[in-house]
Amino acid sequence: MGKKANPESEVDPPEARPLSAIEAEEQWRTRLAQIPLAFARMSLCARCRGAEERYFDDWLAERTSVDECHRIIHECHRTAFAEWLVLPMKKRVHDLKQYLLTCSTDVISAPELSVSWVRFCRDLVPSQTSHRDLEYFTGQAETVLQILRNAHRRRHGSA
Repeated sequence: MGKKANPESEVDPPEARPLSAIEAEEQWRTRLAQIPLAFARMSLCARCRGAEERYFDDWLAERTSVDECHRIIHECHRTAFAEWLVLPMKKRVHDLKQYLLTCSTDVISAPELSVSWVRFCRDLVPSQTSHRDLEYFTGQAETVLQILRNAHRRRHGSA
């Protein structure tokens, strides 16, 4: 005895239909907003950027054009970048600490990774960001990391 066909299974689910740019952007931003850390949102957007500075995500590109996909992710990246920079220092420290807890490399207790950290931070900066903003961001990220390292040393009695 064969399985009965479900009439609803022949209809594309709503998420598979082509979306307007506005709908796709709303869904992308909603997905991004589910990530509680500004630094993590920025990192996710940066990972969507290819070597030619074009942003791409399979899910989003399936629902919009490649150009719209690029525009939406680039705007989200710029927003996440700006959100992290306007956080008060105490919240930046908390945000970055929580982000670093999810990483496999312990940059807090490994000062020899400072050069790698700066390179990583530069890679997080959105495309077309001014040199001034790039330098400001990397300086702020280094400051926050130093605060975390100092706190780590105090807790573990290291000089």
